[in-house]
Amino acid sequence: MTLALALALTQPAMERYEFTQAHMGMAVRIVLFSSSPEQAEDAARAGFARFAELDTMFSDYRADSTLNKILAAADGTPQPAPPEMVEVLAIARRVSVLTEGTFDVTAGPLVRLWRESRRTSALAPREEIEGARSLVGYRRVFADRTAQTVTIVPGTRVDLGGIAKGYACDQALLAIQARGVFSTLVEAGGDITVSEPPPGRSGWTVSLEHVGQGTIEVSNCAVSTSGDTEQFVEIGGVRYSHIVDPRTGLGCTTRVQATVIARHGELSDPLATAICILGPDSCERIADQFGVRCWAVSRR
Repeated sequence: MTLALALALTQPAMERYEFTQAHMGMAVRIVLFSSSPEQAEDAARAGFARFAELDTMFSDYRADSTLNKILAAADGTPQPAPPEMVEVLAIARRVSVLTEGTFDVTAGPLVRLWRESRRTSALAPREEIEGARSLVGYRRVFADRTAQTVTIVPGTRVDLGGIAKGYACDQALLAIQARGVFSTLVEAGGDITVSEPPPGRSGWTVSLEHVGQGTIEVSNCAVSTSGDTEQFVEIGGVRYSHIVDPRTGLGCTTRVQATVIARHGELSDPLATAICILGPDSCERIADQFGVRCWAVSRR
């Protein structure tokens, strides 16, 4: 008997476990491989607890969220902030700078108007849209990683919906790994983060059929997909995406679907959104700028 075979025979069998809970307004799915149901359940609890913790921090719906407390106290001077908030806002600004402001977490006023338009199937008056646009611009928020502070122009409304899910998937994965589980997939909406491959496999199988790439196997990375396949509204005979273009204040009408593979979800999530606004031709530039892989297609 070889040493490798002897070691394999002494290792406990790894079984697949799957768990689902609702967090951040969506179903969050955790798939992991563990040697015992007790360890699997403990690891999944840790992952979901991290999601819940970050929801109380990043939510723009909760009046008592950390984000809303920071915005309420914003006076244009540096404020102490949790490291998670500083990190997310710093990454968001970098993405904004390199994507011509098409991804912009300060688009909160526009997002609120667009939510109402989707609910009522009616566009807001142009003057309301322009008023909201006057409060939008990534330069209104600055995060200082060294000082662990954020500086926000008064009146700014931040919406982290385009980056929080990807970041939360990353953080849930870390919480699960801290429980000794190293083969895991965390999925929330269109965002997936994976660690080591399942036992006996070279990677986790991910379908890219929607962008004409078939299926691939991935590990230790994040995959984010964005587009209006499921979330859209028709107003006046025009189909609008749920993704708001900060340049117009309205939902995108270009019908682009994009997928980005990056080392972490905190980057793949906002970049997939930006590509949907910029269009498929932006993929090559974004891949070069950020060191990611991306694909996008236009739907007519």
